[in-house]
Amino acid sequence: MADQQARPKVVLKKKKKKWVQISGLRDFKEVQLGESYVSEPNSLMNKHIEINLMELTNDIKKQNIKARFKVSSVSDNKAYAEFLGYETVGSMIRRIVKRGRSKVDDSFIVETKDKVKVRVKPILLTKSKTPHSLLTKLKFKTHELIVERFNNVTFDEVVHQIISQELQRDVRDNLKKIVPLAVVDIRYFRKL
Repeated sequence: MADQQARPKVVLKKKKKKWVQISGLRDFKEVQLGESYVSEPNSLMNKHIEINLMELTNDIKKQNIKARFKVSSVSDNKAYAEFLGYETVGSMIRRIVKRGRSKVDDSFIVETKDKVKVRVKPILLTKSKTPHSLLTKLKFKTHELIVERFNNVTFDEVVHQIISQELQRDVRDNLKKIVPLAVVDIRYFRKL
């Protein structure tokens, strides 16, 4: 043991950490999404952030929706995140689905006018039990309406229309001619 030489200790210097503010881009300009305590601001690149949509829009009706963002750029001591999509909380879906109603779920990929691919999952609830043939008709008509809308607008416009409930209102107005509907919503929306 005496033959072994003592190894010099390697001392790693820790960089001083600081708070970096994360803000939204496009529709959520200058909205602070959060802060992160990091030693290097560039380490935030591609970090995913999940925030309640109510906090962004100040609309209490949107408290059951989680918005997702991804940090896409860092400059000075500020990070900027782009909108990826949103998802309705599962407990909200379970609460609105009631006995005596029929539910229509769907999931498909659609492309916007600016060639952004998006996964969309609409949900429809009828006011009463409905025959399977009418549910199938609702599903296909919903798919057709959403694809048509997405193909004619950019990703940013789609985000605005979904968050403002404009798309859901238009789909409901077209579908109520087939069957009276209690709920028409987009439960999941995500950029691919």
